[in-house]
Amino acid sequence: MENITFFNLKKSILGLLLLVLGFTIYLSLVSANNPNIKNLEMYPVSGTTDSDGDGVPDNVDLDSDNDGILDSVEDANLDGDDNPETNPTDTDGDGIVNYLDIDSDGDGLLDNYEAQNFANVQLPSGEDTD
Repeated sequence: MENITFFNLKKSILGLLLLVLGFTIYLSLVSANNPNIKNLEMYPVSGTTDSDGDGVPDNVDLDSDNDGILDSVEDANLDGDDNPETNPTDTDGDGIVNYLDIDSDGDGLLDNYEAQNFANVQLPSGEDTD
């Protein structure tokens, strides 16, 4: 077993510092080079809505209801800001906005079913294969 000396402790702290610094630089580079990532800030787990329960808060989730259709597609974007959370569309008037409604038009057919190419329809199996 190795004795803990002042020199070994300094090496460990230096290694940890370099790791944290490297991760910070990596996040800065990723967010600068990827236009789809607007903000890589850490978000608190409590107080942030996650409508579909996938662990990603709605404000950064590209598909907040997890129906396979992007929020940006489900919103008519009548206000022109490309943000479904402001002035959201509610096609069927049921009080659940389209980007959170798994049946946006209220016809009884789920959106992920209706969005498929009907030449190759695949119903959800209910099994997670990955």
